[in-house]
Amino acid sequence: MDASLERDMSDIRLRSLKVDVEYKPELLAGRKSQIDLPAFAVVDVMTPRQHWRNTHIFSDYKSFSTGAQQGSSVKIIPDKNGSSDSQAPASLPQVPEKSPRTDRSFKFPPSPQNRSMPLAKREGIR
Repeated sequence: MDASLERDMSDIRLRSLKVDVEYKPELLAGRKSQIDLPAFAVVDVMTPRQHWRNTHIFSDYKSFSTGAQQGSSVKIIPDKNGSSDSQAPASLPQVPEKSPRTDRSFKFPPSPQNRSMPLAKREGIR
């Protein structure tokens, strides 16, 4: 499988992105037929300042299964009147109904050369 950008995306500092994945048939324990699984992948990314080429090798696949059961009487979230089943968690995280943030704009952090302190010093590199 090959995937890449149709066009340069320099507006988000991404000049190119290419992914190549090779599959090979694998016979997993407990199966009667082989299935195609990734064997090798190369991810190539280029930005205005850097070029990455990461290679991933996949092998020794293992087959597993998992499951979970829960009784229909177990309450995960307490009722509004405050009652809950004894098997429910002691406390649940509270999520606000509305997010306090209304500004949805995103700004990229300044690039290292625009900061007043050198990158190595800022990151604690000596």
